[in-house]
Amino acid sequence: MKRYFYFILASILAFCGCEERIHLESQDGKKLILNAMLSTRDTLHRAFISFGTMDDILPAAGGERECYVNGELAGTGSLEFSDGKPSGIPFVAGIRPGDKVRLVVTTSEGYKAEGTAVAPKSAEILSVKTDSVTTQLPGDKEVKDYIRFRATIRDIPGEDNWYRIHMMSDSRTILVALSDYSQFHPEDLGTAIRSHRGPVEVSNYFDPLLYKGLSLSKEEDLSELNYFANVLNIFDDKSIRDSEYESTLLFEANNLSHYNGILYLYPKTWSGGDRFIAKCSLMLRLASMDRKTFNYLNAIQFERSELSAPIVGQDPIPSNVKGGIGYVCILSETEYVIPFPDFEIK
Repeated sequence: MKRYFYFILASILAFCGCEERIHLESQDGKKLILNAMLSTRDTLHRAFISFGTMDDILPAAGGERECYVNGELAGTGSLEFSDGKPSGIPFVAGIRPGDKVRLVVTTSEGYKAEGTAVAPKSAEILSVKTDSVTTQLPGDKEVKDYIRFRATIRDIPGEDNWYRIHMMSDSRTILVALSDYSQFHPEDLGTAIRSHRGPVEVSNYFDPLLYKGLSLSKEEDLSELNYFANVLNIFDDKSIRDSEYESTLLFEANNLSHYNGILYLYPKTWSGGDRFIAKCSLMLRLASMDRKTFNYLNAIQFERSELSAPIVGQDPIPSNVKGGIGYVCILSETEYVIPFPDFEIK
């Protein structure tokens, strides 16, 4: 238990180093919330706005956004809605390491807030090796097959660095042939009938830099309730300073199954005789960030964990938004693409 205590104490001290924390002090008890996590690997970004009170998070009825890159207006946009619920404000911007981005949002109620971030240097992924492993992870009731990714990364030399390693999926289903009674049209040939791009769940259980092997319970816990499980896969370079490191991540092989997988996408409807090619790949991303962003993600993990309630009396999540609360940051990401074989659907 003494070992656990020292880790808990270190976590609290890290939060205390944040210059600002979230507070609700506006006269009407409501503040505009602005959150945006931008990436140098993407050109389409999304900022999220809402309102915070002492008791609840309320949706915004409408809002406008301005994006400035290195002082020049890069674009404007409006709050979008999906099924009647706000889904953020999209915008297109190419961001490179060293760029300074400023987001300014104004709501239909007259609230205004802004956040500024600078993209840090990017690190390197030198190689990624893949193989298979069969094991039983904590919390699972059975042994499962996993694809093991061993990524060799190189630390940015000569300075303190903070990182996150994670994986994304890119899946597309391409129409390649029509039947006589197809619901599709000739102009649909060669196009993606379905596509999806987003994060996928991986396990860091075999990576000692990411997973410390600690838990407050008697059994190991890999869920977000266990702060030490580090489900966001964030780390600093103290133990790998100016050197290379092989990080290990596991992806459940069953998720690649043609029948119930999350990567190969079946068309929602098709006529007998139509033919499709399902394509999929995984992208391993190494994101570099500044210390404040590392503290922000660390605070998010802490707040979601079982440690938060009994130890911290106030919300430890840092804020860097002027005129409101929230956090705007940029991750400088390096990407390594791992393609998988195409799958034909007849």
